[in-house]
Formats: sequence, C-alpha cells, structure tokens
Amino acid sequence: MGAWPILPFAGLEMLLVALAFYQIACHERDYERITFEGDRVVLEIRDNVRFFRTEYNRYWAQAELHCRSVGRQCSLALWSHGHSTELGRHLNDDQRAALAHELQKRLGH
Repeated sequence: MGAWPILPFAGLEMLLVALAFYQIACHERDYERITFEGDRVVLEIRDNVRFFRTEYNRYWAQAELHCRSVGRQCSLALWSHGHSTELGRHLNDDQRAALAHELQKRLGH
C-alpha cells in the first residue's frame, strides 16, 4: 500500500497549519492604546480590521477590575456615565491588575 493512505492526513495537517498562520497574520497588528490628553482619556482599540476610539473625561472615568476568584479570571474595564469599554484582553491576570492599579493612580482614584 505504501504511503498513499497517509497523504490525505498530511494534506489536512498542512491546511490546518496554513489556517493557523492566516489567523495569526489577521491579528498581528491588534493593539489597545490609552493616552492621557489633559482632562481626557483616549482609548483606541484595533482588532483585526475594526477600529474603535472613545474618549472619557479623566475626572469621571474609573478603572474597575473584576475577578471571578481571588486574583484569577479577571476583566478590566474603563467606564464613565454608564458607558464602559473592556480593555487588557492581551494581558494575563497579573498584568491586568497592574494596569488597573496604574490607571487608578493616573485617574486620581
């Protein structure tokens, strides 16, 4: 029989590797940027082809870190006046906690 029965599986494996590289290439330029401009906090998020930009009043904005268990499975959001934006999705829990602390310090809370 030889190697013929293996070829479809090798082709499938190559297709999956190509799809994985395509997915990585689609998200290689993703970013989240937080800038402080006077009394404004500007949040820019790029996710694949979507671009989102929002501004918050620095004195009203708050950063909130919510964890499902002690220090684990955390989410970080910047919010003001009932509007919130989740950020730090490219960070691990410890990095999100450090970012939340830094944001709270810069926001004056």
